[in-house]
Amino acid sequence: MNCRHCGAELRLPFVDLGAAPPSNAYLSVEQLREPEKWYPLRVLVCESCWLVQTEDYVGASELFTDDYAYFSSVSTTWLDHARNYVAAMTDRFKLGPHSLVVEVAANDGYLLQYVRERAIPCYGIEPTKSTAKTARQNGLHIIEAFFGKTLAAELARKGQQADLVVANNVLAHVPDINDFVGGFAVILKPTGVATFEFPYLVN
Repeated sequence: MNCRHCGAELRLPFVDLGAAPPSNAYLSVEQLREPEKWYPLRVLVCESCWLVQTEDYVGASELFTDDYAYFSSVSTTWLDHARNYVAAMTDRFKLGPHSLVVEVAANDGYLLQYVRERAIPCYGIEPTKSTAKTARQNGLHIIEAFFGKTLAAELARKGQQADLVVANNVLAHVPDINDFVGGFAVILKPTGVATFEFPYLVN
C-alpha cells in the first residue's frame, strides 16, 4: 500500500487494532442470519510525509450509505460547540448577509442552522441521504454529493464560492485526501477562509 497523500510506500506500523465491522453498519433482522463483514484496523505511518493512516479496505460508497446512522445533532455538547464556532467566525471574519458559508460534510445541518439564524447565506455538501434529508426538512440547502475538485469547480462556475468553508470531523474519513483538500482552493473566494477540525493524534 502507498501513502494516500505523497504516494510513498507504507511500511511503518503505528497500531494494529485487529478487525471490526464498519462503523454505523447496523444490521437488519434479515442480515443477522448472514455473515457479518469485518475489516482489518491496521494503522500505518508514512515515513516520507508522516501522515498517519489506516490501510484501505472499504470504499466510501460502502461506508456512507443511504441509511447512514450518525446524526450530529444528537450530541448537545457538539451543538454547543457548533453554536460557539459560528459566533466566533461571524465576529472574526465580519460575516453577514453579504457573505456565503459552506459546510462540507454538513451531516444533518447541526452547524448550518446557527449560520442561518444569523441571516448569513449558506449551503451544505453531504453525501449521505439520511442526514441530507433531515437537513433539508429543516430548511437548509444541501448538495448531496462527495466533495472534491470536480464538484468545487462546478460550484465555482455557478458563482457559489464561499467566504468561509467548514470541514469538521471529515478529513480522516476521506479516501482521496489530495482531491478533497484541493477542492477547498477552488470553492473559496480569493479572500475566503477554510477551517478544519479533527482529532489530534498526540492526545
